[in-house]
Amino acid sequence: MLHYLIPQRNMMTPRVFISYSWSNEEHQNWVLSFSTELVESGVDVVLDKWDLREGDDSIQFMESMVTDERVKKVLIISDRTYAEKADGRHGGVGTETQIISPRVFAQQDDRKFLAIVTSRDKDGDPYLPVFYGSRIYIDLSDAATYSENFDRILRWIFDKPFHVKPKLGSPPSFLNDVTTPSLGTSSAYRRAVESIKNGRPTATGAIADFFRTFSTSLDTFRSTSGDEQFDVLIANLEAVLPARNEAIQVFIALAQYASSLRNAEEIHRFIESVIAYDTIPSGVMQYRETDADFFKFVMHELFLYALAVFIKFEKFDVVQLLLTKLYYGPISMQIQRQGTESYSRIWQPLKSLEIRNQKLQLRRLSLRADLLIERVTGTGISTTDLMQADFIAFLRAAFHKTGIRWHPETLLYALNKHDAFEVFARAKSKTYCAQLEQIFGVSLPPALAEVVANAAEGRYVPRWDWQTLDIAVLANAADIGRLP
Repeated sequence: MLHYLIPQRNMMTPRVFISYSWSNEEHQNWVLSFSTELVESGVDVVLDKWDLREGDDSIQFMESMVTDERVKKVLIISDRTYAEKADGRHGGVGTETQIISPRVFAQQDDRKFLAIVTSRDKDGDPYLPVFYGSRIYIDLSDAATYSENFDRILRWIFDKPFHVKPKLGSPPSFLNDVTTPSLGTSSAYRRAVESIKNGRPTATGAIADFFRTFSTSLDTFRSTSGDEQFDVLIANLEAVLPARNEAIQVFIALAQYASSLRNAEEIHRFIESVIAYDTIPSGVMQYRETDADFFKFVMHELFLYALAVFIKFEKFDVVQLLLTKLYYGPISMQIQRQGTESYSRIWQPLKSLEIRNQKLQLRRLSLRADLLIERVTGTGISTTDLMQADFIAFLRAAFHKTGIRWHPETLLYALNKHDAFEVFARAKSKTYCAQLEQIFGVSLPPALAEVVANAAEGRYVPRWDWQTLDIAVLANAADIGRLP
């Protein structure tokens, strides 16, 4: 019962007329009981059994109650007898003076009326007068839903709907912003995911089509001279978010349903196609270092998510390919020459973020890390998954000492992490450790021991101000491969 709808001093008591059929004694008693419930809930009910006296004109009583401005609502208690008599199919309207006629109904605002169904026919259809049409009614024929629907009646009487239309707000501010491009990848994305999940022979082609559509459309995000670089970067990163999320879902679908090295090659080529944007376009005479920051961020973010997804699903052969196969593309933005480089080419500094941090004196240790972590929401990949991928990329570079450097930006958020990342915790087992070593190409226990020793002496250890990363804890160095 909605007791909070019972009138208080500041709420008018609504007056309601009950129109019903004298079908039989049982039905009349039901109506009487129902009317009593309404009165107990703060409704001033007008009912013939209470308000019609000997000598009163019953027809005039009914019509006056319907037309009386003090009567705000009229409840039509509709059973089989009411419907038949209201429609003139049995005995005529005049034989029962509390039944509303089509003429009286038509003369009033139909929002004043509400039909209450108390019985249904053999097909389960409600008994309703024809004049009521397709208007909404409330069903009290089922004891199981009686209480819930009685509350709905009270809400209607007191004009307190359950669902209230919110106050009209202001148009979003972004509608006044400069329009940002869209990649238009949705169709290609749906085809790719559907093909992957259903194991279609065309899946590899559909995957390539999606990646190609994504990378080709990135050209629309090229910055123009004179723009405020940070504002443009943030606006473009927001605009690319839906397509980026689609790419992550393609990675996840591949990891779950079609994790093959052939498909991993498609991801590798996709990353290469984004790297290609980190150069000065041909024919451009004036180009700033910050003009490519959007592409640098996107290629770095996509690479981290690809690693994170395949590590999460323990597809270590794919992770190995992404970390060992060289990437073909421009050597750098300034050098107009193509070549192959390790995955360290994928991380590039973002000058626009450095300028922003200094200009506004934000004193952030890494705006890039802030953005990466902030954009995790809704991807299906956790912050910890992303940091774990960053950590593995860093460790592989640390193990091999071949000029590979990796800046694990997101690990700023792992400075207060006091336990190992999941794959390293699991690698306490020699069996799991051997699987994980596939990524690194080294024996983990001695390799980790060396990296931890170097870090203790301040060599090749990520540092933010005075804080350094606890490699030993995050990599479970003390227990790695210790158990069978």
